[in-house]
Amino acid sequence: MRRERACNSRTAPGASRPWVPVVVIAVVLIAVFIGREILKSNGETGPQPAKGTTPAASEGGSVAVKPVVKEDPAPEPDELVTEGCLPGGRKVTLVMRNASGRRRSTDPSARPYPFAIPEAQRKTWQTLKTTMMTLGFNDVNFTELIAWLTKETGIVIQMDPAIAEKYANRILAVDFFGTELGLCLEYLSEFLGLQMTVSEDGRIVITESAQEISANFRLQQELWTLAQQGQQQVVDWNDPDNRFADLEVDWSGQGRNAGPGDKVSLTDAVEVLKEITGLNVWVDQGTIPQEMIDGAQVQLPPKHTSATAAASSMARAAGLECVFRKGFITFTTREKAAKDKEELERLIRESEERRVKIEAILSKVVSIEFKGAPMWEVIPQLESAVGMPVIADEDTWFSNRLVTIEQGNHAVRALLEEIGSKADVKWFVEPAAIYLVGE
Repeated sequence: MRRERACNSRTAPGASRPWVPVVVIAVVLIAVFIGREILKSNGETGPQPAKGTTPAASEGGSVAVKPVVKEDPAPEPDELVTEGCLPGGRKVTLVMRNASGRRRSTDPSARPYPFAIPEAQRKTWQTLKTTMMTLGFNDVNFTELIAWLTKETGIVIQMDPAIAEKYANRILAVDFFGTELGLCLEYLSEFLGLQMTVSEDGRIVITESAQEISANFRLQQELWTLAQQGQQQVVDWNDPDNRFADLEVDWSGQGRNAGPGDKVSLTDAVEVLKEITGLNVWVDQGTIPQEMIDGAQVQLPPKHTSATAAASSMARAAGLECVFRKGFITFTTREKAAKDKEELERLIRESEERRVKIEAILSKVVSIEFKGAPMWEVIPQLESAVGMPVIADEDTWFSNRLVTIEQGNHAVRALLEEIGSKADVKWFVEPAAIYLVGE
């Protein structure tokens, strides 16, 4: 505009104006364009929002286009650490880990997951398995503890009203070091002779007799356990030799009142054993008479001793036995230990029988082919070919990975290995089913 005014100021009155036809043509073109837009707005097809915008109704009923501002959701922290104190100053630490699933396919034609459980129940179970608890105390009220856990985890933990008064003032003495919250609650409940159940509405209910849970929820528990395993297991993982035999006690550190070979009370010996091994060690107070616990004197283990040998020698000196299971060393009576030993021997026998059956399944040859198939198609076809159930967790079922297997005969072992590598899943074979779980 500034340039046009300068040119006009130099044009004498009455001189020719060659730019006039250009202006006239421009005005005509603008009028034609506006007329076309008016006709469009009165037709069936209204104005379309530009990419990255969304329509919003104006006061006159027409559509105004407003830009959509997409904000990336803040990433969930890998760990959320909560530290607190129970009445009396006892410290509790919870580490809640992020348990979000893998990327899932958004294909609307995907078949529904056949083993789904209510979302509230799934979230509670996930929290129980991904929250680690550290708690040291000699005297804590059970109801105080579950009230604190309800507040910090967001999970409603309830004592059955019929037994609440009976157990309201029960005092416990157990230490947990970095142990799953679910396992902690199971042990505390078992210690009181109670049972813990995760209800479909997400509550944890503690009762004298376990409440019935759905078959799908039992299956989700099995799948979660398998997901934590590094590889296919063919021996009983409760065997103590697999967990404690190679762990050597470490006497490093100063300021300890007692050392290797010293005689101390059983209670003090258990505390020292926890410290020098870093393991969860406890005394079965529900089985061992209190006078035996108070009066027992044991000798602390020497250096370079395995955790199994150290705990076993200390238990024998107190007239007790040790049971090694679920990541715990438990001092208990010889009668109770004998029952546990019988149970372990039964499990080992069953493990050998299981190994033979699994090998027969893995050696079977089947004919199958996949061409860029999603897992929700692969799983039913694999199930049909092998002739036994194939069960996957929900993330694997809806995985966005595609699988291609060349047509031909394949041993089940080789087939599972190829599917596992292409779909990024772990596989496990049991005599009754094949399991696929996300890495």
